[in-house]
Order: sequence, then structure tokens, then C-alpha cells
Amino acid sequence: MKSLCLLLATLVSAGCASSSQPVAKTPPKPAPAPAAAPARRTAAVTVQAPVEMLVNGNFADGDANWVVEQTSGATGQAECVKEGPVGKAALRLKVLTISDAPWHLQLYQKGLRVEKDKTYILTFWAKSDRAGDITVNCMQDHEPWDHHTQEVMALSTEWQQMRFTFAPPWDDDDVRICLTNLATAPDQIYWFANCSLLTTPGAKPAAAAPAAKLVLPTPPSPAAGTAAHAVKRVVVWDGEQANKGAGWTNPTTCTVELQTAEVHSGNTAVEFKFQGSGAWLGAGWNWCAFQTGPYGTDITAMKNFTFWVKKKGTVSDLQINLLCNGKEFDMPEHHTEKVSVLEYCPQLFDGQWHHVSIPLVDFTQPKGFDPLHLGELQMFNAGAGDGSFFFDDLAFDDGTGTSAGEK
Repeated sequence: MKSLCLLLATLVSAGCASSSQPVAKTPPKPAPAPAAAPARRTAAVTVQAPVEMLVNGNFADGDANWVVEQTSGATGQAECVKEGPVGKAALRLKVLTISDAPWHLQLYQKGLRVEKDKTYILTFWAKSDRAGDITVNCMQDHEPWDHHTQEVMALSTEWQQMRFTFAPPWDDDDVRICLTNLATAPDQIYWFANCSLLTTPGAKPAAAAPAAKLVLPTPPSPAAGTAAHAVKRVVVWDGEQANKGAGWTNPTTCTVELQTAEVHSGNTAVEFKFQGSGAWLGAGWNWCAFQTGPYGTDITAMKNFTFWVKKKGTVSDLQINLLCNGKEFDMPEHHTEKVSVLEYCPQLFDGQWHHVSIPLVDFTQPKGFDPLHLGELQMFNAGAGDGSFFFDDLAFDDGTGTSAGEK
């Protein structure tokens, strides 16, 4: 039995999905085999999922638990609409009148408890009908109304995910999270969606990450006389709804873990971090948390494997393959051949988030491979490196019809 080198991070599960139809196979471009098979260890570390602090942050219950403060003549009109990212709920706030101070119109949620020097991360999606700034803060909801923990953020006319990381200077059980300085121009309209406040104990506030721009693909026009239908899509890991996962790494200069500093959507992404001069720096992320047996995702009706990826630091060619499940873990017949992500995403090295879609036929399946129970993405920095690859929103789709948008 090979020695085990495993870093395991297990979260509350969202399960593994299934469907049915065989996938055609054609040989892909050959990828070099690793110098040695990965070593693993049995030690496990359990990471608790952070607890959501906001109530109704996605506005699914209208404006419940949210306050629109209007003072000194500044007024606004708020309503919940299905105009958020990918048609989800959002709060739409129109400025009716302004006063002598922009903070006289603000949106907030109160009654929150924070601890001194603990790190908190607020994320939300926002846009406006015109470019401009708003201020985000964590402030006391009582005298002396201290609001030193704040940041100015620039909005545009397109949806962006905003991120505010802070460590309050006090213990307080009556604070508010506030989106303020909204009374800047009559008739200006703001939209807010998917608000979330999480704590990351023991971490220090990080520099603000660039806002993530939500890109919605333009649906192709259906041919005359035909009806478009939605792409069937199975999300196997996104850190939120599908959040079961565990990882391994090899050699010991590599790590794979969940983090909140670099994400494409939601609050969590997987970071594969590596350092070394060898030709084999590898890791895996298993959305069945290494539960062996008839568990995993049925990909027989699927055509593409999709994900979001971003690089940081010094990296080499990113190669990936897929692993199926079985009675025993990680047998030779469980591995597809590797593919180079650069062939599908030439812009991979620019340091931005990219959506990658790889046809499943390009992952050559060996004899004995089980496409009914797929459970792991394996990733390799094929060369020297001192950096990271971040992965988010791992999914499969059937590649047909009209997409309603990628998460």
C-alpha cells in the first residue's frame, strides 16, 4: 500500500448528483505522466463552516431585517425585485431627494454582535445606474456611534461582488452593517444582492481584493422553428450550496485548503498552493470527502466539466484529471488522462478569474473507469513553481440548449 499524504478539510455536505446516458470517447492530446504516484496520509483535519451572521441577506424574504434610514430630508424608495445576478432577488433603492449630507440615506442591518480584533468579511453584489462611490462600515448602533471601521467602494453599472474585510476595535453586541452615503443624486438607483457576513477567527484583515465582475454569457439564438431549453448543470462543489469536500497533497511543500480571500462567487474557494522545483507538485479535491463505494456524480449524460480558476505567484502548466470512486480509493483504473488547462484557457496566467469548460471526451477514460460515480478533481503544477491556483464552482453540464448564465 502506498504511503498516504493527505490534507483533509471536510465540510457539511450538499451531496453528489446524478443523471444517465453514455458519453462518447475520443482520444485527447497525450499528457505526460507523473514521475511517481501521489503519496497520501490518513491524518484528518475538520474545518467548521463559518456561520452566516446576516438574516435574509439574499432578500428572499423581501426587505425583512433591513432598514432604509432616511433623515434630514433625504428620501428613497426601496423594493425587492428579481433583478439580481442571474435573475435572483435584489433590493432596488431609488434616491428620491437628497440633503446636505450623503449619509442621510443608508441601508443597514442591526442587532449584530462583534468581538474586538476578530476578522470579519462582508461580501455583497452591487451596481448602480451610474458610476459612483458608496461607503461600507461596521458601526455602533448607539452612542458614540463609532464608525472607524469603514471603506469607500466604487460601483459601476454592471454587477460586481464587493468585499469588505475588517476587525472591529471593540467588543459590542449592538452594531450595524451599513451601506451608506447613498444620497448623492436625485433619481439615482442602486441594486444590492447576496449579502453575507462571516467571521474568520484568527485571521488578520487582508488587503481588499479587486471586485469580481459577474459575466453573464449571451444566449445563442435558437434556430427558426425550434425552442431553446436550459443547459442541464450539476454543481459538485461551490463552497456554499455544494460544500462537501476533502483534499490531499503531495509533496509536503503543497497544501490544498478552503480560503475566503480569493473567491469567484460566494465566500469560499479552494486554494492549491505549492512550492518546489520538481516536475510533480500535485493535489486533489474530492467532493465525496473520500467516502468510498457507490458514491459520486453520474456524468454519463454530461458533455463538459466546467470550473472557475485563477493563478497567483509563479506557476507552470496546470494539468488536471478526473477520478472516479470505487470499493477502494485511488486505483489505476480510476484516473482519466490529464489535460492541460492552458489549451482551453490561454489567458490563464494573467492573474484574473476565468471560466473554463473542457469537453469530457478529452479526459480519456481507462478500462474499468466508472462514469456513474465521479468524485474528484486532481490538479498538478507541471514544473517548478511558488504560487497558487484557486478553484471555484466545479460543475458538469450537458452542453446543449441555452444557458441561463454561469455562476
